[in-house]
Order: sequence, then structure tokens, then C-alpha cells
Amino acid sequence: MEHGHDRRFPLPGNLRRTHLAHPLRPLVRRRAWQAFGRQSPGAGNPDRCDQSGDGPRPALLAGDRVAHRTQCPISQDHPTMIDDPLHFSGIEHVVFDWNGTLIDDIDLAVFAVNRCGEHFDVPPITADQYRARFDFPIAGFYASLGFDLDRVPFSTIVQHYLEHFDANVAHCPLHPGVIEFLEAAKRAGIGVSILSASHCDVLVQTLRAKGLYDYFEHVVGLSHNQATSKTAEAVVLQETLGTPASRTLFVGDTLHDFEVANAVGWSPVLVSTGHQNSERLRVSGAPLFGSLDELLQRFVPAQALCAETGEA
Repeated sequence: MEHGHDRRFPLPGNLRRTHLAHPLRPLVRRRAWQAFGRQSPGAGNPDRCDQSGDGPRPALLAGDRVAHRTQCPISQDHPTMIDDPLHFSGIEHVVFDWNGTLIDDIDLAVFAVNRCGEHFDVPPITADQYRARFDFPIAGFYASLGFDLDRVPFSTIVQHYLEHFDANVAHCPLHPGVIEFLEAAKRAGIGVSILSASHCDVLVQTLRAKGLYDYFEHVVGLSHNQATSKTAEAVVLQETLGTPASRTLFVGDTLHDFEVANAVGWSPVLVSTGHQNSERLRVSGAPLFGSLDELLQRFVPAQALCAETGEA
């Protein structure tokens, strides 16, 4: 479940603090492209969604390197993907959903929903029931559980939810394969970003706590706590990327992620370890993987594996 709140916190002050002219979403600009010897699209107008202030950056998390090995292909203009039936060849950027896709926060989400249920006299649910019902808009999901939104404003329910969720989300583990995927993309020169329905402040704070913040070129969250659609933010992000939408992969864990990808022309890929179960995700017809590890084995850029093995 993707929520956030208006908590403020210091962020590194070494990037210029400006905002996109678009009123929907200020973006967090990263400088990953410079590591690959090319200028970031839209360079000269870095954007942040943070507040002023400086703070130390955490060290990147340690993670096992990619174990898969393959023969290195002939160098091409665009990274070539191993085992390519899903047409991953030519992907230049990967946009990830956050909650449920990279971070395993399902148990915490169920716990927080049930604490809200206790407060408002709604029966508890299990993780399986949660994943069978979770949907966007989030208000409709709560109504389906028995919350009376005519009697209790949705904003009040969200406030109670966040009291439990936000205080603990940084303690949730990452899904297996996150570090390996990010490292492989980095070695291949493929940019990565995050698009989330979480509040931007909480999103950035959690990424920093997990040591992931520096991996991402853009981090996009909402400016409110209602966890509504992120399609409008996706449109702004696509405009900012400056690359063909068809060369961007969007990895998510919900049918809404599939809808967002289609709305902007990204190639959708879904993982079934998140907030919706595989039975629901299959109706989309999008490529579906049982885990991020499984997706990694299909997506790993060959150049990244060359760097890993030291082959020429």
C-alpha cells in the first residue's frame, strides 16, 4: 500500500533546488547518466521535491553480485538483453514502482489496515484477503473492506493508517534481487527511476534509509497522502526522461501500474510478490514474473555480465 505524509527532513544540498513548471509533481533529479559518459536528458534543469537542508548520504547497501553468467555479445549501440522473448532489447530506462515492488511491505500494510479496522469497528483481514482486494483508488479499497466513508472521512482513516505504517516502513526488507538488478542496470548504462503513489517526502526518506537513493535518476512521489492515481505524474516523468516511451520499462505489482504504463506508452512488466496476487495480475496480459529475481534473469544486460565476469 502506498501512503505517505507531510513529514519534512533534510536532504543533501549539493544539487540545485528547483522544480518543474508542471504543478503536479516536482521531480528528484539524479546524475546517474554522467557515470556513463553522457549528459542527462534535460540537463541544466535539475529538479527536487525535497526541502532545504543538508545531511549525510548513507552508504549503499552491500549485495551479492549477479550469479548468472553468459557469453558476451558483440557491442551494440543499445544494451542487448539475454533471452529476449519479451523484447527487452533496446531498453534505455527502467521505472520501478516502490511499495510491494522493491520493498516487501505487505505484512506492514495488513497490520496497519487492521489497526485502522480496530479503531473503526471493521473486521480484520489476512494477507491473502488483502492481496485479493487491494486496488486503486485506495478509498474504494477501504470501502470494500467495510469502512464507512460517509461516516468517517477517508483522510481520517489514512491518518490512522500512517501512524502505524510510516513509523515502520523503513524496517521492511527489500525484495530479493533489488540490489542485483540496480547494479546490473548501472553497469550497462541503463537509467533507473521510481514512480510511487507514496508521499514524496516519505519515499525519499525510506530510500535513503535503505541506501538506495543514489541509484535513481528520478524519484517521483505524490504531494499528498491520498494515494490516488499516479498517471499524471507518469506523464510528467516521461516528458522529463527525454527518451522514447517505447524504450522505457515500468516494473510494478498492481493493475494500476499496468494502466499507468499503457497511458504513457511504457512497456509494462508485473511481479506477483506485491500488493495484488497473480490471479488478478494475469488478467492484464502483461509479462508476469514470480519475483524480481526471476525478472532479473531475463533482463540482465549482457554488458553488465561482461563486466561481472571480466570477459572481453
